[in-house]
Amino acid sequence: MTEVDGYLKHLLCNLRTLRENAGLSTDDLEDRLILGPGWVTRFEAGKIVPSINMLLAILHETGSTLADLLEDLPPYLEAVEVERFIFAEQAGADIVIHFRYAKFDASYTLENATVNEFEAVTKTLRDGLARLAGIEVGLVEAIKTDSVARAFLKAVAVWPDANPSDLWWFVIYRAYCDPFNHPAQFARMDFTQSWKRTGGWALEEVLVRYYGPFLRRQG
Repeated sequence: MTEVDGYLKHLLCNLRTLRENAGLSTDDLEDRLILGPGWVTRFEAGKIVPSINMLLAILHETGSTLADLLEDLPPYLEAVEVERFIFAEQAGADIVIHFRYAKFDASYTLENATVNEFEAVTKTLRDGLARLAGIEVGLVEAIKTDSVARAFLKAVAVWPDANPSDLWWFVIYRAYCDPFNHPAQFARMDFTQSWKRTGGWALEEVLVRYYGPFLRRQG
């Protein structure tokens, strides 16, 4: 979602040197790899991180090796943020939550919150969905429903002054659509379609667990 920096950007910039040493223009390389215009330039500028397969394909077309790609890199490895469908950044006393919205990058500011709190909510969802690994098919939807409900109830407990609808839409839904929060066996699923079922059932669970005691008190 954001342009890479530091060590990783340095590594991707080496792609340009390898291409130029091979006597190839960006158009030449894109033609060989059957890529649309601009992809190679964006790889080399660190604006898009290519997959391992793409890197290996570029090395093959330029007659280069992994050793060539790693040449002249700094003698240290810095921490690299894993690209996620949703992540949070601290902004004073608040956090800014970044997520994908259709073809665009969007953000939501959650007041009086910390990144650690955000990660705790996300981990509640992740830990719940982790139970899906190797589970019987008949239990899948029940586990998804329970996981979403638990994560939402965690969110409203951590941020009691936040709008619950915002937490549901900007945090829980977006975190559910991040494939890294699901077991790897489900990585190719369309999570937006899965959410339409799971979100509805989870909302019923939330109404029972969260609002049930209040409604009973009101008769």
